[in-house]
Amino acid sequence: MVFIPLSSPVIVSFSRLFEQTSSVYRKPSHNDISRVLIDIGVSGVDPRTSDSGMGKVKRIEYLLYSLSSSEDTLDSAYILFFKLLSMLHAHGGFRKDSENYVGVEAFENFRNVLKTEGVFMDEDGSILPIVLENMSEGEYEEALTKYIVRAKRGSMDAALLVGTGKDLLEAVSYYVVHKKMGVYEQKNFPTLLGLAFTCLGMSTSASKTNPSHVEKMELVLYDLGCSINNLRNKQGTGHGRPFLPLINDHEAKVAIESMGMISEYMMSKLREDSSTRI
Repeated sequence: MVFIPLSSPVIVSFSRLFEQTSSVYRKPSHNDISRVLIDIGVSGVDPRTSDSGMGKVKRIEYLLYSLSSSEDTLDSAYILFFKLLSMLHAHGGFRKDSENYVGVEAFENFRNVLKTEGVFMDEDGSILPIVLENMSEGEYEEALTKYIVRAKRGSMDAALLVGTGKDLLEAVSYYVVHKKMGVYEQKNFPTLLGLAFTCLGMSTSASKTNPSHVEKMELVLYDLGCSINNLRNKQGTGHGRPFLPLINDHEAKVAIESMGMISEYMMSKLREDSSTRI
């Protein structure tokens, strides 16, 4: 689970996602929220028990402020936050064609607030960490997996992992080598990717002279990965367009999707190897 600090801006902007319009009553309903409160055992702090006319925005804001103000109830505040976020997803709150859509202004405001807290929310409401350092191994792998899914869709923000200075394929390679060999400081991308391939039993340009069909495919994936890395805009800071200016949009989309495909293949090989050893 991505850590999201329950700061005042986060609580306020999140609560606004539940604002009603005069023409449409958007879900989740007050009853839905009440059931969540009962499930996690915090219905005793529900302000609506004494003010039945309170709207959802003020109700959720009050609940999150109250629960996050004490160490004893902080875990409950996070459980409530993520359960409500899941309910928004389930009711189509982040789909523009849904009658339960939270609205462009509220959605973009929440996304911008999350970004200042080191968390990225994409267009369909999926949450990803921006900074991958200081994460547990399980969290790091989960984050990489989510970025891989986005890269396979051609999403530009998935190409360069802001906060790491690495692109997705480079981050996956570092992760593989770290899992297999421990700390590795090599900065040369072709060498890094080649070492990651070798750790996974995959073929590179330095492999045997008579490769099988699978090995030939892996040779192509290695060369493709190196070519994509050469397109990187390494003069940038990690923000904005990740590729050189001479790369047009459809070329960038192919590069990102290829990055996701190679990364997914490597992570599948890593999981396959781990399960075999168990």
